[in-house]
Amino acid sequence: MRAPTWIGWTAATTVGLSLGTTVSTFLVGATARPLSPLLGGIIFVLSYGVLIGIVVGLTQCLAIPRGTAGWKMWILATPLGAGAGYVLASVVGEILGNTINPSLNVVIGEGAIETVSGAVVGLGIGFAQWLVLRRGLSHGRWWIVASVVGGALGYGAAAAALELFDLPVLKANLVPSFGAILGLFVGVSQGLVLRPAYLD
Repeated sequence: MRAPTWIGWTAATTVGLSLGTTVSTFLVGATARPLSPLLGGIIFVLSYGVLIGIVVGLTQCLAIPRGTAGWKMWILATPLGAGAGYVLASVVGEILGNTINPSLNVVIGEGAIETVSGAVVGLGIGFAQWLVLRRGLSHGRWWIVASVVGGALGYGAAAAALELFDLPVLKANLVPSFGAILGLFVGVSQGLVLRPAYLD
């Protein structure tokens, strides 16, 4: 069986983050009242990230090159990384929200928060996945960098597209659209690192 191309990886990541964000928002949102008070909302955010990571891990398993990583470890690492990433991003976002001058342009201020938060989410996912990839991918350290860059650009692009542009298709599907845009950027960034594994 021929390994999928990096385009397949991008598609799997895009679908995974779109579907994962939608499912997690629906399921975890239903438990917001009992979970939100626990540890200042950390349990709620952790649950949100872990559920997204489960879906992303499953979809990415369909596209990862054979022999690059064990699927069991991948499905374990991705939710743990996503959970940690979302928790850290919530803390970083709150710190930035309290630090950035309120008189600063809203687009610039919100853009900075979204971009940094996305980078932190990417760091959590990328680092956890790198722990699984490091033996099967010779240049695996770039995976972390790609995940951070993809997360930062994806969060920023998703926020801009949904807040600044009046596109009815996106407005009618805010949550899946946000996840899809984030997934597209993360998928492309990671796919560029993963691509040589397809060509070996």
